[in-house]
Amino acid sequence: MENFNITISGHWLLFLILLGAMIGSSIYLYRRTNPPVHPRLKLFLTVLRATALALIVFILFEPVLKLSYNREEKPIVAVLLDTSASMSIKDEEQSRSQIALMQLSAPLFNDFSDVRFDFYQFNHQLLPFKPDNLDLIQFKADGTDLGHSLKRLRELTSEQHLSAILLLSDGINNLGENPLRTAEELSLPVFPLSVGKPIDKKDVIIANIVTNQVTYVNNELPVDVTIRAPGYSGERLKLDLYQKDKLLDSKYVDIGELAEAKLRLFFTPAETGFRQFRVETPVLEGELTAVNNQKSFFVKVLESRIRILCVTGSPCPDFAFIRRALDRDPDIEADYLIAKPRHDFYQESFDESSDNLKNYDLVILLGFPPKNHSSKIFASLEQLVRNERIPLLFIAGNNINYRALSELDAILPFRPPAIESPERLASAAVSPTGLKHPVSRIHETETENQALWNELPPLFHSLYNAKLTPTSEVLLNAKFEPGQGSSSGKEFPLLVIQKLGQQKSMAFLAHGLWRWDLMMWGVGKDNQLFQQLVSNCVRWLVNKEDTKPVLITPEREIFRSGEPISFLGQVYDENYLPMDGAELKLNVFDADNRYEITLSGIGDGKYEGALGALEGGSYRYLGQAHYRERIIGEDQGDFSVEDFNLEFQNTKYDEAFLKQLATRTGGEYINNSKFDSLENILQFPSKYFVENREWQLWNILLLLIVVIALFSVEWFIRKRSGML
Repeated sequence: MENFNITISGHWLLFLILLGAMIGSSIYLYRRTNPPVHPRLKLFLTVLRATALALIVFILFEPVLKLSYNREEKPIVAVLLDTSASMSIKDEEQSRSQIALMQLSAPLFNDFSDVRFDFYQFNHQLLPFKPDNLDLIQFKADGTDLGHSLKRLRELTSEQHLSAILLLSDGINNLGENPLRTAEELSLPVFPLSVGKPIDKKDVIIANIVTNQVTYVNNELPVDVTIRAPGYSGERLKLDLYQKDKLLDSKYVDIGELAEAKLRLFFTPAETGFRQFRVETPVLEGELTAVNNQKSFFVKVLESRIRILCVTGSPCPDFAFIRRALDRDPDIEADYLIAKPRHDFYQESFDESSDNLKNYDLVILLGFPPKNHSSKIFASLEQLVRNERIPLLFIAGNNINYRALSELDAILPFRPPAIESPERLASAAVSPTGLKHPVSRIHETETENQALWNELPPLFHSLYNAKLTPTSEVLLNAKFEPGQGSSSGKEFPLLVIQKLGQQKSMAFLAHGLWRWDLMMWGVGKDNQLFQQLVSNCVRWLVNKEDTKPVLITPEREIFRSGEPISFLGQVYDENYLPMDGAELKLNVFDADNRYEITLSGIGDGKYEGALGALEGGSYRYLGQAHYRERIIGEDQGDFSVEDFNLEFQNTKYDEAFLKQLATRTGGEYINNSKFDSLENILQFPSKYFVENREWQLWNILLLLIVVIALFSVEWFIRKRSGML
């Protein structure tokens, strides 16, 4: 139903009076003419004049035409098809992808007119597709990020009447954040369609490797390997550790009923450098794929051990657990200073001279400096860190003198607050930057990494009002527990790092880190994350390779086959200030091929670029930065591409997840027996709304042209007729 009306800026009565006056004056003007003309010509001239004057009145009153009409929009159901490689797996006679394509070919999607179906394919990204091109869809993507795809769907349909989601997937999500939370935020029912059976596939998978990223010559290094072998319970597997073709260690492991086992291998590096190693296990009969039977890793081998000075404000639990973690690391040699209540330290024989302090590679301030404490060493440490550019690790406490700590403003990645805030319990949430950073990347896959951080107990956070420096990066955020006032549910920085030229610093803006060790044992876990975190923090801080004028690093040392090879470059001038405008060229090569790319500047002295997917193997890269024909510096390194497929790390059809997704969003899990009743399930109301449109009739150039034309024609006729 349509309605329209015209409005003017003045009163309608005044408009009609002026309109009548213009028409009347035109009639009166041509009542008598000199010389007299034919009555028809006189009438024509009268109409020309009256029309022109009437249009002028019309324009002066600024009329607006308004049109409103009711419109119906049918409910939209988004059909999401998982095109990751795991969909090609057969649970019974047909693969999951074949079942999904058969379902999409059902008459429902062509004949059911109560809703409109929009079709999308997803893996680590979301793309629309047409259902009449099903034979062109390929199920080869390495990685599934359902959470990101749901967010992208929300962006694409924000102005549409999206009512539900039909999901054709095996439920295996191995990238990004937990999709359950994202799905709940959509406030839309999700209806997963059954495309498989939860049957274990026989396969041997080297799931994870944990070792130190930095070690030292002639120092024995442990390598912890996690292996999964569904379908091979009771088997004994052999694992070999290689450097190139040299066997370094070999052990056997028995696979238990849970089809998972852990063991520790060892090796002793004999030379310095960035070295690549790999763990292998033989291929067994009946395996789904052999690509998961080996896994590579890199270790940086240095010449000497790390010397650390840890200064604590009190013998608190955090100090006890961090000391234990440092002492267990064979690559670390640490000295400890524990402050007395008023002044000085319990370690009275410690040499506080600048010559001795210069020998340390890292300074840790744990709850230091405390309130009401006097000591000369803080000033010495401040000079040491500032002048010698010794890296600094700060860990918050509950009794810190932040006014004294502000002397380190130029070095810390945050500005200590002037006023302390009440302590609150806060859980750790890894940031997007933290998922890829070597400090907080505990597990190689993003999903597992995020899950590990989500398991940790909360810490005590009181620095949520601290301001970060412009050059800092947040690796972990603190999310306050419910019931803690207006800050509940909000996120604040927890672990912050900064690299400014040759100076590195890191800060934990909370205390109670001991909880990440001790309390994990109480829930059937272990302290692996805490141990690995302490090791990662130390090794990132003392690594001086990334303080060169030109630094080029791949996104990771080991890439999966088929994924782009991304690089990040950083360029600094003579004063170690970030330099923009440089030309940064990079060569990537192996024994047979060479590739060249130019990294693009993104600001703050940072540059980025990527190569397409490369074949499996080991590669070197060499980059050089130029500025106005002057060489700034160069950097080089190694990385590898391995025939590793993330989709085959976990292959079991996850029916439990799909049912949970349906329940938590108000949908329903659709098995084969319910598929034919989808028409009855997908019943949603249409959306009716009134759409309004308006046009400014006075603001039309054609009207002005018509007025000028009418007056011109009138003048021309009067001139030809000799009229006055």
